[in-house]
Parts: sequence; structure tokens; C-alpha cells
Amino acid sequence: MKLRVLLVDDDQEQLDLFGRVLRRQGFIVETSDSPFGTTNLVRSFEPDVVLLDLEMPAIRGDQLVSVIRDRLGPNKTKILLFSATDEDELREHCADVDADGYLPKTTDGPVLRLRILELTKR
Repeated sequence: MKLRVLLVDDDQEQLDLFGRVLRRQGFIVETSDSPFGTTNLVRSFEPDVVLLDLEMPAIRGDQLVSVIRDRLGPNKTKILLFSATDEDELREHCADVDADGYLPKTTDGPVLRLRILELTKR
């Protein structure tokens, strides 16, 4: 069964690029260019993994982790912060909000796939 990935990023070019990369790696992908409505998308799409851009206007990805967890409670969806931010800073944000992990946007397709499979234990 193919894994489902929700990608949330305010940059349409990044959505297009990583959406294509993830689809080529065999994932079913849904994208959103706004953090607003993310909890509804998680509820309706039921992704295995949510990749959240860290730097978005209105609400940052690290803040959105808490919103998703508060509204949806415990569920199987893994949440990763996904950013071009310095990796050490990204790691700190991840630990601060108890995200399930992080991925730098410099991660190439095969490594991205491997990290998602490891996280979901598939």
C-alpha cells in the first residue's frame, strides 16, 4: 500500500518541485500552499506523514505541529518539519515542539523516500 504524504508550504514552486519528487518516489501526495485548514486536510486525507515548511506567514510550521496535535489528538500521522533553515536550528525546533522528525529541503528524492519509510517503519 502506498504511503500518503501531505506537503504544506507557502511557496508554490517548492510545492510543485517536492510534490513531483515525492510522487516519483511512489507516494500519494496532497499539497497545500497555506497552513490554514491543515488540520482539516489531515483529517480528510489521512496522511501517513505531514511535511510542514518551517517558515510560513501567519503561523510557522513548528507552531502548526502543536495545533495539529491539539485538534486531532494522538493518531498515526507523523509530522516532519521541512525547511531550508540551518539543520541545527531545524533540529532544535523539532525537539521544542515534539515533531516526529525533520528534513532539510536539500534532501534528494531517494534519501527523502528512505527517511519517510524509516519514520513510518515501512
